[in-house]
Amino acid sequence: MFEITQIDAHELEKTKLTLWQPKFKSFISKFLLQDLLSVETSIANLIQISPSKTQDLNNKICSKVIIKDYESLINWRDSFQAMIDFTRNRTENTLDQILLLQHEPVFTQGVNGSPNHVLNNKFNIPIMQADRGGQVTYHGPKQQIIYLLIDFERKKKEFAEFDLKFYARSIVTAMENAVVNILTHIGISKVHAKPDAPGIYIENKKVSSLGLKVTRHGTYHGIAINIDMDLEPFHSINPCGYAGLEMCNICDYINPQSLVSLELLTPEQAQNLTPEEFYSLVNSLINEYFISYLVNSFAYTEVYKI
Repeated sequence: MFEITQIDAHELEKTKLTLWQPKFKSFISKFLLQDLLSVETSIANLIQISPSKTQDLNNKICSKVIIKDYESLINWRDSFQAMIDFTRNRTENTLDQILLLQHEPVFTQGVNGSPNHVLNNKFNIPIMQADRGGQVTYHGPKQQIIYLLIDFERKKKEFAEFDLKFYARSIVTAMENAVVNILTHIGISKVHAKPDAPGIYIENKKVSSLGLKVTRHGTYHGIAINIDMDLEPFHSINPCGYAGLEMCNICDYINPQSLVSLELLTPEQAQNLTPEEFYSLVNSLINEYFISYLVNSFAYTEVYKI
């Protein structure tokens, strides 16, 4: 059974969590500060507005976040119920969490989703009803899922102290920017978001879908990023409600030699890399930049891992 453990800020020392550190820190650092200059709520901007208030953040619950990376495939229904339970039961002292996971094959349908967008189900994949917006999509192995369990009202109050607004759209925009930035940095061109169709596209193909649920208790759901998944099930639906929309994988656009040019691999390492090792490396790089961008955008100063 999938469960999300609530961690109380006042019990943090007893949990003996370790600080999260990205393995690709030197690569991420080349770009991150520049990428965050236009983000009003980033740590760098808050320091400029009020260094003293920013210093005070270190003592606040809103500045701490937990990262949890699940290794095995997760049943979507179990994770959905666990996020609902976590959000309903969280208290004013519950720390925010960012969950990294992958799902067993599943189609999920948005609140106002039309059954007409499910064209066939020749793979006998479960179709589940979600409480997010949008239409039908597919989740499966080698697609990275990142769920954001954020105390939205607490974050709003935090930024209000700096005379800044924080909206649900702020979270969506941060997710979109994080993916666009990292894909651009690893050499993929024509990466963009669409204002009228949330998600990330490479040319006209969609590589990432997102959806967020915001309640008075907090947020849940998040983003799905196609790393190197089987795209065939998408042909059984109109992805996100768009007939004929093509999906793609990040690994369709880069190869080990791409990472040599970025000095992430030596030529010898690239030559000996198996497809599974290449996928794992790309997945880790995407995850680490995404988390680094989000935690800085949302003014988290302490990042722990379970």
